[in-house]
Amino acid sequence: MYNEPVNTIILSAGLSSRMAQPKALLRFGSTTFLENIYSEFSKVSDRVVVVVSPHLYYKLKEKQILQDAEFVFNQRLIYGRFYSVYLGVKKLGPGNTFIQNVDTPGVRHATLSQMIKVLESEAYVVPVYKGQSGHPVLISSEISRQILEVKDNYEAMNLKNFLEQFKRIELEVDDEFVVLNVNTPSDLDLLHSKLSSLRIDHIT
Repeated sequence: MYNEPVNTIILSAGLSSRMAQPKALLRFGSTTFLENIYSEFSKVSDRVVVVVSPHLYYKLKEKQILQDAEFVFNQRLIYGRFYSVYLGVKKLGPGNTFIQNVDTPGVRHATLSQMIKVLESEAYVVPVYKGQSGHPVLISSEISRQILEVKDNYEAMNLKNFLEQFKRIELEVDDEFVVLNVNTPSDLDLLHSKLSSLRIDHIT
């Protein structure tokens, strides 16, 4: 399965109500969350698309961030996360696809390569760090095809529940960043302390 092409959807259409600015623009070492994620996933992906709100898109253009990236607009944020995933899959077409939240930067491309190697047909892969499930999720081509079959009632859909009908492959990884979600200012402080100790922005 890992010989097939792999794409990536970065979910960045949320409102970031608990942070002072969009999470995509938060600092990650010498760059931003979104730029770090885009860079790492591009190393293992044929295509990377970023699902954004129109408001965030204009901010990115204003700051000249990811000028050459493919963007997808979610103009119905009330429909929730599953709809953003649907829009991303619709843009890319069926295929093995990483689904990554913008609030989980720092995941290494080496971790992503490990996930690709264990992917199976009609299954999805979840990274696990010290017993805790993390992100991204890697879905197979068949799962992406079934996501495209959902034609309405997106707001009632939940990705986690949707995936329960498929085989779940848990992969233990040595990458703490798969579980470091940033939802609050205190989460951001913790992330920055990790970066300071690891000097992650100097790692290639």
